[in-house]
Amino acid sequence: MFFVTGTALAAVSVLLLGLCYIGVRNPKNSKWTGDFLVGSVYVPGIMMLLSFSAALFYWFAKDFDTHPLNAVQGGQALVVVIAAVAAWRLMGIGKKIKADRQKGSGTVINVCFQKENTTTPPASGGKAA
Repeated sequence: MFFVTGTALAAVSVLLLGLCYIGVRNPKNSKWTGDFLVGSVYVPGIMMLLSFSAALFYWFAKDFDTHPLNAVQGGQALVVVIAAVAAWRLMGIGKKIKADRQKGSGTVINVCFQKENTTTPPASGGKAA
């Protein structure tokens, strides 16, 4: 059962990562694709799911001699993979990523080296002149 659960978590992680990539690269900014949510909530959550799926694969491999993969579990894992590929294609994630890369918006700007805003707000608390 570790193998099937690990496969499901890995498939969900890949789908979520694709959706996050599309959302972040969308020129229209929305609240759910802000820097804080993506960097502090979504990506760590996806990495947690991937790590947990890797741990489940490890537990499966460790106990393979006493609990080998049977046909039912192999079939369930295959159904999970087929469903994930179908969801990827039906949502058009691959096509959207490919189109985004072809139009050249795949350039990543490193925010660490951008110039900082050096303007200071007025000290009086009023509007700037």
